[in-house]
Amino acid sequence: MVPVRAKPSRRPAAGISGAQQRQAFRQALQAARRDSREDIQTGQASRALLAQLLDEPQIDRAAIDASLAATRAADIAARTRIETVIVDFAAKLSVADRTKLVDGLEERGQMLRGVRKN
Repeated sequence: MVPVRAKPSRRPAAGISGAQQRQAFRQALQAARRDSREDIQTGQASRALLAQLLDEPQIDRAAIDASLAATRAADIAARTRIETVIVDFAAKLSVADRTKLVDGLEERGQMLRGVRKN
């Protein structure tokens, strides 16, 4: 008989002990997302421009490369903020809670999704 796994939580920190710690994590992520809003909007605008440029009758490689570079830079800036918050938070956790955080991050979020296959 195959063991039934519990349905994974939608929140990476759901398994961490202490409601205050989970709340602090959520607040830190929300702040990082707020701080990244401009980068996220820049990335979205760059992708929209990229789609438009690719749909033109003549390909403007320089403009496409510039749009791709702007998209990458915006994505990296936003991702760096989020990952920094996660690592800073993880550094303050017990080993057991850090393991639960890793499990949650493997289920949700780009940082560790699909890293370990069980």
